[in-house]
Amino acid sequence: AAGGAEALVAVVDENGEDDDAPSPAASPDDCAALVAKAKFRRAPFFTQLKVLADRRLITVARAPSLLALHLGGALAAASCLGSIDSDLPQDLGGAQRRIGAIFFALFFMNCLALSALAAFREDAALADAERSALGGLYCGAAHLASVLGLDALLLRIAPALLLAVVVYDAAGLRPRCEGWCEIRFAAAVAGAALSAGCLYLALGAARMRADVANALGALGALLAALFGGVAVAVDSSDSGSVSARGSGLGAALLQQATQAAADADALFHAYRAAVVGEFAGARYGPHPPSDVPSALPGGPQYYVIDAHKCDPKFPKDVRVSVTQILNTLGLPTRARSADDALLRLGIVCAVSMGVAAVAHAARGPADVDDGAEGRGE
Repeated sequence: AAGGAEALVAVVDENGEDDDAPSPAASPDDCAALVAKAKFRRAPFFTQLKVLADRRLITVARAPSLLALHLGGALAAASCLGSIDSDLPQDLGGAQRRIGAIFFALFFMNCLALSALAAFREDAALADAERSALGGLYCGAAHLASVLGLDALLLRIAPALLLAVVVYDAAGLRPRCEGWCEIRFAAAVAGAALSAGCLYLALGAARMRADVANALGALGALLAALFGGVAVAVDSSDSGSVSARGSGLGAALLQQATQAAADADALFHAYRAAVVGEFAGARYGPHPPSDVPSALPGGPQYYVIDAHKCDPKFPKDVRVSVTQILNTLGLPTRARSADDALLRLGIVCAVSMGVAAVAHAARGPADVDDGAEGRGE
């Protein structure tokens, strides 16, 4: 706080001339008394942002355990997932495992973002202490930008990109793609992690008890998975309308509520972007497999289903196209639909950042003393 006073304020006397700045040897109490009695002008916004960002970077450098946990956890999960789903075949099991790998990657990053709850509680306690001791050294916007920006970059986007790159190559997700399939997959994983981190940061801004915040965060992660596109029935339109069984007013209200929850769920749009991007428009390379008679160089890919496992009377090998797979899943069959889902994911991320900003600006005092709660008092 003493070092921040020198960087964030300029102390002036009654005539408007610069007064002596606090000496490096001054105690925090002396610095607080000086700032409380003197007139000062707040530093420009970008100066505040630079000082606060530098302080957070120094904190990360001195205690890199949280960053190492996120990067190491993402790398470990990606390595395990890549080893389990390595060299996926183009059959029914391969299609199911591709979908499972995509959903696990998205849900894992959503759960990893729960660390934003405790991290923001500690930072908010520090900011409150600085405001009460030293006055308005920095504005709330600069504090939010430093917290949200570095949290998103270091703890959400960087681990998500690491996981996406490792999983995509290790699992062989669409090795030949005419477009930006790998970038789209990485953007979907990073968008899901960023949106979850912002919402958990907003929950941390409520400053409720840690056990209550953790329970609500876990419940939010499970609800995101519920409406993430796997457990709800959707149609194959680009917008992804959610369908509900039944008729009457109750079914209509349930339909609207489920649709609203899915539209607000970043995992829903990320799942559609990644799965549709994996299958839609997939084609063979110059050397298609010889055991698929209908495979042509540059032609659409087919997945082989052993129909004998369903009924011995069926043909042994039934070949289905990637379009039929997407139709079975109730997902769009055009590759452009994946880009549309990615655009909607960006909108959800922007709204999530807005929610975090509003919660940060409106946060109240903590229900309990954070330091006392950490000590078990």
